[in-house]
Amino acid sequence: MDSSNLAVLTQARDWHRAGFGVVLSTVAQASGAAPRQPGALLAIRSDGVLAGSVSGGCVEEEWITRVRAEEELPFPTVVAFGSGPAEAALPRLPCGGTLRVVFERIRSSEWIEEILARTAGHRLAARILDLTDGTIRLTDAIPAEATRLENGRLVTVFGPPWRLLLVGAGEIARCLAAMAQLLGYEVLLCDPREAFAPAASLPGVRHLPGMPDEVVSTLPPDPRTAIVALSHDPMLDDMALLGALHSEAFYVGALGSRATAEKRRRRLAPYFFPEELDRLSSPVGLDLGARQPGEIAAAILAEMIAVKNRRLSRNGGDGPPSRSASRELGVCPDPA
Repeated sequence: MDSSNLAVLTQARDWHRAGFGVVLSTVAQASGAAPRQPGALLAIRSDGVLAGSVSGGCVEEEWITRVRAEEELPFPTVVAFGSGPAEAALPRLPCGGTLRVVFERIRSSEWIEEILARTAGHRLAARILDLTDGTIRLTDAIPAEATRLENGRLVTVFGPPWRLLLVGAGEIARCLAAMAQLLGYEVLLCDPREAFAPAASLPGVRHLPGMPDEVVSTLPPDPRTAIVALSHDPMLDDMALLGALHSEAFYVGALGSRATAEKRRRRLAPYFFPEELDRLSSPVGLDLGARQPGEIAAAILAEMIAVKNRRLSRNGGDGPPSRSASRELGVCPDPA
């Protein structure tokens, strides 16, 4: 569940409150080169206004017409879209993939309120829609649970927003915060240094007072949290990393040259097993030859995306290549 889906739910709730009719569409199954994956949401207002997406446009076009024509849709409807002969009479997906999409009319926004409340508290929730009568039930979900069709029900998993905690204000933090927010991350910032107080006031970023170790322990980091140390102050960065590397954060990185990274590793080694310390991305970011603050921020965010989507592993174990194996020079131009 990505943050854009929470935005779709919020918009659908607001439309329903304002008296509009709203049809919610959910990708239930996808295969091949499908444009969206299971769980993707689209809300269609009665006058044809959209929020979200379930395809590249072909699915949306047909259903805008049906919604504007005030089709009743008394119960949830499962529709298949694809390129095979079975879907010859339906809109075809130019990508060649297949989709099964559930369409339902929103009768009440109470369940949306509950989903938004749970995710705001960083809880996972599962919404169970009975396809025969449209009844809805909410339960807690587990991290490995996924959106699926089963036994006449659509189970959709809603998770809290992805979070990024930045330790250290400055130009790289400013660039990284702006980029991460575009991808739906909730961005948090910790920098107790008085000299950096003006830089800590970044648009859309929540400043957390206190020392980095206190901030990390009070979050606490979960599997939807990334932590990046950018202060260039060994004390502040190390304080954050001591807690971050013992946490469930999916990504932990620290800015610095290769020489700086090696010194940091030696300082931290007594506190961690080797496999724990290998979780640290330092020098942080993919090696894109980045030198400017914006380029460095892009390299960091690119590596975060790769780890989140399991194109890079969190450690050096089996599976995709680890960050340390994929990086030669890192992105920080600091001298040794």
